Amino acid sequence: METIIGHAIIALLYLAKNSTSISSFSNVSAARFINMAACS
Repeated sequence: METIIGHAIIALLYLAKNSTSISSFSNVSAARFINMAACS
């Protein structure tokens, strides 16, 4: 699970770095993903 979270965060940071227009969307997605992982 930790590996999946790590890859997801890296992917979201990569997307945010390359496209500022989706950085806010990436932040929301990361928060939701982390919350889901923490609850499961």
